[in-house]
Amino acid sequence: EIDAIETQLDLARALDFTGRFDEALQQSMSLLPRVEALGWRPLEAETRFLVASAQLHAGKPEAARDEGVRAYYAAVAGGDERRAMLIASKQGTFEGDRLANPARGREWCQLALMHLEHLRLGGTYYEADILANLSGVELRAGKLEEAERLGQRSLEIYRATLGPAHLQTAAAINNQGAIERAMGHYDEALASFRTALELRRLVLGPEHPEVATSIHNIGVILWQQHELDEALEILQQALALRERALGSKHPSVSMSLNALGAVLSGLGRDAESLAAFERALAIDEETLGPTHPDLAGSLTNVANLRRSMGDAERALADHRRALAIWEDALGPEHPYVAVALTNIGAVLTQQEKYDEALEVHQRALAVRETALGLEHPDVAQSLANIGAIYNISQRPALAVASFRRALAIREAALGAEHFSVVESHADLGAALYATGSLAEAQTELEASLRGLEAMGDDEEGIHAYRAVVGFQLAKVAWDRGRKSEAVDFAEEARAQQVTYEQGKVPAAEEVDLSLAEIDDWLAAHSAAPVTSK
Repeated sequence: EIDAIETQLDLARALDFTGRFDEALQQSMSLLPRVEALGWRPLEAETRFLVASAQLHAGKPEAARDEGVRAYYAAVAGGDERRAMLIASKQGTFEGDRLANPARGREWCQLALMHLEHLRLGGTYYEADILANLSGVELRAGKLEEAERLGQRSLEIYRATLGPAHLQTAAAINNQGAIERAMGHYDEALASFRTALELRRLVLGPEHPEVATSIHNIGVILWQQHELDEALEILQQALALRERALGSKHPSVSMSLNALGAVLSGLGRDAESLAAFERALAIDEETLGPTHPDLAGSLTNVANLRRSMGDAERALADHRRALAIWEDALGPEHPYVAVALTNIGAVLTQQEKYDEALEVHQRALAVRETALGLEHPDVAQSLANIGAIYNISQRPALAVASFRRALAIREAALGAEHFSVVESHADLGAALYATGSLAEAQTELEASLRGLEAMGDDEEGIHAYRAVVGFQLAKVAWDRGRKSEAVDFAEEARAQQVTYEQGKVPAAEEVDLSLAEIDDWLAAHSAAPVTSK
């Protein structure tokens, strides 16, 4: 009977490995009554552990956690310490990452490390497994430096013990990519994800869910790098693969829909974006429950789009609900809390509640500085948000200080040609203009315009942004007495605005400039005596 059960367990493992998770779950659960009847606890632990793994992969993390606890007890009761170590390590992933309870995840991983030490297995791939799981827990907790340290050590051990082309090595490389992405190191993350994809395709074949995960990760990085058309194509591939492999209501499908919705929104395809976000939210509410952190992510996406479509009150309510979920699940200093605060601040700014918005953005900045470090791109985003409120509320000197620091961070982290850097030059130039620092304002605005001109004409909103910056330059140049130059800037801005208003390339958000405004300025200034300094 034991040999027959072991054969059936091997089949369940094969089903789980090849991504046929529902079949693996059915197969392994069907064996439990027979295993329990035997009364052999090590075999019970092995079977329950396989059930838990299949439950996790099938999108049932709470059931996986509970079954994993029973598997651990069976392993300890049966004197199978190596099995107990493996189960404790996996429980760290169940609770610390998938169920977003980092404290419990750490406890399980530390328990696994205790078993590892007692078994004298340090330096083996068993240690790498535990460290990889603990790294994922720390990433979920927002402890990026610790996650990076643990992940690098795990990868070193895998390469030394299993080789560079092993599936576990690929998983560790993928995890490093996730950490690099969270740290804002997008080029490094993209390279890691592409390496992991190559290895997974080689080992698992093109249709496995883990292959879809790597494709999805590449698409997200391309979105963050503003490569929207390529990101859309990649993310559509990942979604289709996940739907084929996992079904239409799996949490991983929700993840793909959220990423796809973000790209569609960036391309100005709001109706398609909202449909993707709302489908993701429905999946999360059904599969994860009302307090899961991933549900807050889907809420955030829907709320952001609703805000851009003019439904500010409903968006604010959704963002506050997301904030409450993340604070309760992850703690008040987690980077996701800063995301919710930033979104609330954006709605309050739209509602012209500037003092409230400033307070919220300042709290978001403090959370990001603590969680991510002083030089992270998300810190720059918070600084830019604060600077914008200072500008709106006519405190340009404070705006200049915020925009300068944001620009420095973005240049160092993203490179001089990144759109966020170009945007920061424009923000700083506008604030300097408001302080009367005309020469420096023109320098910054010209740097922004050069960056925009270097981008392709099919970039999202490019003509609108060129028009805004060029028109600002016209005003600065005129006030400096460079009137001929000012008129040239305004006329070029007008040409860009015409292209934008013809709708050839939409902007992600409405641009606060009109052709009539430029024409009025030109009418008032072109006829004036023109001099140049």
